[in-house]
Amino acid sequence: MAANKSGGRGTAANIIKVILLILAVIVVIAAVVVAVYFGTNGFGGSYPTFALKVNGEIVTKSSALELPSGSTLNISGFEDYTLKVEAAEPEEDFKIKVGDTGLHYSELAGEDITSGFTFTKAEDGSIVMTYGPLEEVLSEGLGEDVKISDSDVTGAFKLIVTCGDSVLELTHGIFDVGLGFDLELDPEHIVMGG
Repeated sequence: MAANKSGGRGTAANIIKVILLILAVIVVIAAVVVAVYFGTNGFGGSYPTFALKVNGEIVTKSSALELPSGSTLNISGFEDYTLKVEAAEPEEDFKIKVGDTGLHYSELAGEDITSGFTFTKAEDGSIVMTYGPLEEVLSEGLGEDVKISDSDVTGAFKLIVTCGDSVLELTHGIFDVGLGFDLELDPEHIVMGG
């Protein structure tokens, strides 16, 4: 009878070990599922499935940031992506003339003006975004002559980067409205030239 008791303890210990092993496997599987959920947008995760760097800074969510002409965009994780630029609501509205029609800039919000910007793929795979003065961007983007009477305005735009189902919207402004001179900032002084 003593032999049966020790054999029963061994069997109970084996059953506990099997149960613990099964629980450990379930925990590992659950951890993998959670990682996939949060690491992809495939089934509801909130993180994009691509990485975007703007001028060397990682961008993880839609936001407002400076995108001066010559800005560099690095997109990784997808070979296929789209870049689109739309007019956005400005901080302060201003009047413009599109062809013969007088408008407020805010009336252009949502208009596709991508053709007012140039996107050039560099040898390293990055994309360089360039653009001219605000009137030029709007004229090219809208396909009509645009005039701005006030020289102290900032046009707001949304750069929309789409990769698969993931979308980042980066709001930025153009600060050069074609005043006829260049403004160069220097840590010690401002240099103006024409």
